[in-house]
Formats: sequence, C-alpha cells, structure tokens
Amino acid sequence: MKLNIVLAVWAIITALFGLGFFFVPEMTLAMYREVPSSGHIVMARLYGGTALGFALLAWLTRSITDQSARRKILTAILVFPLVHLVVFLKAILLDGQATPTMLLTVTLPAVFLCLFGYFYLTKRD
Repeated sequence: MKLNIVLAVWAIITALFGLGFFFVPEMTLAMYREVPSSGHIVMARLYGGTALGFALLAWLTRSITDQSARRKILTAILVFPLVHLVVFLKAILLDGQATPTMLLTVTLPAVFLCLFGYFYLTKRD
C-alpha cells in the first residue's frame, strides 16, 4: 500500500467527521448518545475545525515530493489519531461509554495510527 492512498482515505474520512462536527454538531453528538449543551456544541465545532485542518494537511501532503518535509508533516499528522485514540479509549474503558459509534471512533484512528506508524518507521513511500 502506498502512503498517498492512506493519506487520501484518511483525509476523506477525517473531513467527513470534521464537517459533521462543525456544521451539525447536535446531530453528530447525538450519534454518541450525548445531549448537547452549548459548551458541547462549541467544543464539537472546535474539534470539527481541527479535523478539517488535519484532513486538508493530509490531502495536500500527497503532492509533496521532498521526503524530509513529508516525514515532518507525517509526524504532525500522527498526533491527531493518537490523541483521538487515547481520548476515546479513556471514555470507553474508564467512563463506560461503549456505544457502537464509540467503537467505530476508536477503531478508525487505531487502524490509521498503525498505518501512519508503519510508513513513519519504515521510511517508505
């Protein structure tokens, strides 16, 4: 598998989550069985904006040919699914919030974290 394909797929999935959290936070939070307050909505929109930024970064990284720059950007991209995974694992394991949506939300960053980690550690393209 090529890094460009992984970046493209991750960018699309992350952008979809970002769009949902940014434009329709009430509906998106309802999938997590959350009753949104005004604070939840603000945080969801902040998360959505961050997700959109990382999705755009991943999408644009596909066209960079300089390996050093690409590796540095990949390091930054690795942080997003890592933090995502830690936060949602805590919610599931320690807070007991295991819903089907939560499980999907943990599985996706775990898969992409492994894929990005593979490309980072092997220095493959």
